[in-house]
Amino acid sequence: MEQASNTVTLILGLALIAAVGFEIHRKREKLRELYNVLEADDAKVVAELDRLVDMGQLKPWTGGSLA
Repeated sequence: MEQASNTVTLILGLALIAAVGFEIHRKREKLRELYNVLEADDAKVVAELDRLVDMGQLKPWTGGSLA
């Protein structure tokens, strides 16, 4: 009986984890679709700028003044 109880608890726990993971994935896709407003050329420029920041050739803007 205890074995069955542990099995049921394990199955319900795994189902809960899977449901949370699915919901996170669904919300991320929805946000990505909503905020993905860049055209293909703009996306390439952004990717190149991100690469330059990752290589240390550019510093990311932190919201300070431009002057």
